Amino acid sequence: MPEVRPKQPADEPALADLFRATWGGPIVAARGRIFDLTGFPTLVAVDGDQLVGALTYEVADDAMEVVSIEAAVPGRGVGGALLRAAIAEARERGLRRVWLITTNDNLDAIRLYQRRGLRITRIRPDAVDHARRLKPGIPAVGSYDLPMRDELVLELRLNDVPPKHGDVWSLLAHPTDAADAVRALALPHLGLVDAVTWSGGEAGLALAALVAAELGVPLVRQEGERVLVVDPTALEAPTG
Repeated sequence: MPEVRPKQPADEPALADLFRATWGGPIVAARGRIFDLTGFPTLVAVDGDQLVGALTYEVADDAMEVVSIEAAVPGRGVGGALLRAAIAEARERGLRRVWLITTNDNLDAIRLYQRRGLRITRIRPDAVDHARRLKPGIPAVGSYDLPMRDELVLELRLNDVPPKHGDVWSLLAHPTDAADAVRALALPHLGLVDAVTWSGGEAGLALAALVAAELGVPLVRQEGERVLVVDPTALEAPTG
């Protein structure tokens, strides 16, 4: 099993070779952005004196985004070791989520991520087509001869870390939290209400629309019999 540690200056030449072999260089494109991998915090996997893998990441708010994972030789446990180390780092920092983006053809990686506890929370159809406008070298066909078209967002919630969300908008910015909150509000009323309305201005409207969709009933402006009123001020972020 390789050792995983933070990048050191002496690792730079081997990292450059790894980025070149994996991505054609340190520049990658995803979710409408260009990333220079050399500018991110990096964990490296080493086997003896050989650098055999790397993981770059970015921390924002209460989440760690895994920007890239590279293994010199797939199938030897390098990706799993790097991902475990990144999750451990996120826990140590007190973060609440680890998330990443991959492409629809990357079946081996998707299997790895799900085995490590990450769940698919969003699919972005045709996102790879948009990424090609930023980086034309992205191939049209990927692993297993599958067309590269879509991006998948996968996320791991670190449920033992207390939530930091303080308002509805920040809660709804996180897809897993939003889904949990909406279901918690909706399920007790399933089959018992004919419509949903809201209080609390735009935040209440946004949340009520999601609850109405979950219940399969219309969103209305007025209160009435069998009309559920969604009040965002009473909402607490789910704790797992």
